[in-house]
Order: sequence, then C-alpha cells, then structure tokens
Amino acid sequence: MSTGSEAGGEEEAMGPESVARARYFEEGRLLAEREAKDLTELFTHSRLWECEKTLGNGSYGVALLMKNKSTFDRNPKRVVLKRGIRRKGADSLVHEMRFIQMMRGHAHIGQMVDSHEDVHYIRHRPGRLAKIARRVFGKFENPPQNIFKHMSSRRGPALILEYLENGSLMSFIEKSRGMNITLPNRILWAWFYCLMRAGAALTQENLDYRGGPLILEELANLGDDSNFCPLRHNDVAPRNVMISNTEPEVPEHQLVPKLVLIDFGVARFDDSAFNAQSRNVYDLCSLWYA
Repeated sequence: MSTGSEAGGEEEAMGPESVARARYFEEGRLLAEREAKDLTELFTHSRLWECEKTLGNGSYGVALLMKNKSTFDRNPKRVVLKRGIRRKGADSLVHEMRFIQMMRGHAHIGQMVDSHEDVHYIRHRPGRLAKIARRVFGKFENPPQNIFKHMSSRRGPALILEYLENGSLMSFIEKSRGMNITLPNRILWAWFYCLMRAGAALTQENLDYRGGPLILEELANLGDDSNFCPLRHNDVAPRNVMISNTEPEVPEHQLVPKLVLIDFGVARFDDSAFNAQSRNVYDLCSLWYA
C-alpha cells in the first residue's frame, strides 16, 4: 500500500491535468457506488421489485439488475435499470434513450423496455384504495414501469433495458482464453454475421415499431443516403456486445445464440449515413482482433 508521500509523488509525476482527471473519475465512481447503494435500499421497501445486484458502475452511471418479486411467477422477470451520475451522465443517458428508441425492433440491438427523462414526475394514484389495489394486483400484473413509480422521490432520467443473462462477449472471450478453448469457424462466422446486421441497424430508423417479431437487418446500398440515419455508435467494444439466446424460429439463430449491440451513451450523428455505416462496420470488424 502506498504511503501519503508515495501517493503525492505519483500525482506530481502525473501532472496537474492528469491528477485532476483521475480525481474526477474517482469521484464519479464513488458517486455511482452511492447511487447503487441508495437504490438498493430504496427497493428493499418495494413489494413488487427488488435490486438483485449491481451489474456495473463508472464515472457517469450505474446499471442494476432488477427482479420481479411476484410470488406467482416461477421464472421471475429480470430487467436492467440504468441511472446517470452527475449532469454529464444524465445527459448521456438521455441521449442513449433517444437513440435506442430509434433502433427499437431491430434483432441485433439491445431492446428498451421503457424510459423516462425524469422519474420524479411519475406518480402513483393517490388514495388508500389505490394503494391496496397496487399491493393485491401487483402480484398478478407487475410491469417494469412500476420500477419508475417506486423511484418518484428521486430526480433525473432512468432507462429500463432487457436483461441478457448470458453476459458480454468480453466475459466470454476471457473465459474461453482461460480454458484454452478455440471456437469453430461455424460459430465465428455466425457471430460475424450478427455484428454486420447490428451495423446495418444503426443506419435504419425504426420509429414505427409497435411490438411483434424483431426485424432482421440488412446492409443497405447507401448511394443516396438521405433516407438513412447517420448514427455512429462510437464505443464498439467486446463489453458492449451481449450474447443472447438461440431462437428456434430464426434459421440463423437456431444453433448459435445471436449477438446484440448495447450502450449508446456516446453515440452521435455523423455527417452522412455512408460515413456512419463505414465507421460502424470497421469498428465491428475490429472486434475480431480483441
């Protein structure tokens, strides 16, 4: 463990800008830990949802695994709750909410369950009868939106996403290397195809999606790209690619679980859809060197 003089020497060697940046990120991490702790405590008083564990936290936000407490569900539903930290984290989360809304219904994009730009304005219906009704009928019908209602004492945006229990591509790579496993080409090509479909989704808005089967994306000819969305992900990495499940009704996912792209907190619009798709595809192809 470093002594005070050693820590001071390290900071002096880093330079003032690096020290300030390191302190800023450390402060954000501590704020995220506090937010996770506060939310966990908040949901200990909920009869409908509980915070099962913290999935991740950083300088700008926290992600929690929420579990449906309904006693009538043999396989309790789980979702991911995301909250932003500080102004920058809140703004980033609002950006992500808007971008995911545009991508809803695409098969290779993580699906949003619900979002709200300020949970403080979500209120329960007042009255003792309404409170009793929530307790009774919540055991039968408990949508994830009830998470927001329980958070109405807090301020700021919140996002609920589908939970993909198989984990990230980064975790899979680390485990495979640790066990010295080499994947067959059939799986590698199937996953590469998933990534290309995810890249195609980023330039194809889907604002009219109202539920139903997810859409398999296709790379488009962007010669005239005025009708396409110039969205760049900007944070393509193994940690932001999740492994979903197999899908018996979709031939290409019957044997190999599909990959899903998540985390649009730093996504931005490019100057053209052609440039955006080119950059997205390049970044997705680069994952093969991870």
